Amino acid sequence: MLRDQLGLNVLALDSSETQTRGAARMDTLKSVRRAQNKLHAPLFEDGSAPPAHLPDNNQSPRGSLTYVTAKIDTPSLLSSIDAWLDDRRESTTVVKTPVLFTALHACGSLTPDILRAFVAAYKDSRAADWRPCAAVVVGCCYNMLRSPDLLVSELSCHFTLPELLPSHLQLAAQVPSEWLRSDASMQDASEAIKKLRKLSVSPQVQGTLSAVKLGKLPSAAYQTWDGYMDFVYCKLGQSELYQQIAVFHVMRCILGPVVETLLLMDRLIWMRKQLLGFNCEAELMNVFNQAMSSGRNIAMLLY
Repeated sequence: MLRDQLGLNVLALDSSETQTRGAARMDTLKSVRRAQNKLHAPLFEDGSAPPAHLPDNNQSPRGSLTYVTAKIDTPSLLSSIDAWLDDRRESTTVVKTPVLFTALHACGSLTPDILRAFVAAYKDSRAADWRPCAAVVVGCCYNMLRSPDLLVSELSCHFTLPELLPSHLQLAAQVPSEWLRSDASMQDASEAIKKLRKLSVSPQVQGTLSAVKLGKLPSAAYQTWDGYMDFVYCKLGQSELYQQIAVFHVMRCILGPVVETLLLMDRLIWMRKQLLGFNCEAELMNVFNQAMSSGRNIAMLLY
């Protein structure tokens, strides 16, 4: 869409060669379909053809799309842009090329890496051939954050903040307030809790299971794993524990939006401090349907 509808030159970076090949193949298939639809487009009543929304096959596209597979971090992102523009340069110009950073699934530490790259390029006073003009970065997969990237601002110097462990980062994607939004969302939440309970058998129960024979169970107990665990807990007098695990998990999930907000505000404060004195603004904005109430719908916007 950036290439075809806005006529932009696009550098598509991905760390997976499989993803790169798949994206290129899908783009090729879509181009073929568009060409076929154009050939078979219905005529107007006067016999004339509808206006073309895409260039003809013998015309150059309005924009370009270049696929590159690379391990993406701050240095490699900057060097990839340098190499891409070097390949595209046709003549010497004193006007720096404006570059827009976009990332719709900036997993884990990819988000702070992109933000650092933007800051480094924005502050760089060397005679570079390009300049960052804006960025739209949507982070996700907080559990993949590297430890140094958890809290990048200096909030911890002013407030006593808890240490964020992997279990906290896993919670950041949980939004209990939306679980009852529909029957489907409630079903998804129920299944997630069941999976957790399967993995949360206490050491006491594990020891009991290895020391005590369960005896004969009804055939219904073996139809599903959940059904089997229900019978086991009941047999061992641990049925209340089964429910306590679920309640405890829900109570933990209530803290998820708090953890997520801490990460988002931390990045915003850091960016604003880095850009202080420069003609650049940093904001958080909703990009997708906010009914899901998740920061994975919130982009860091730099302009």
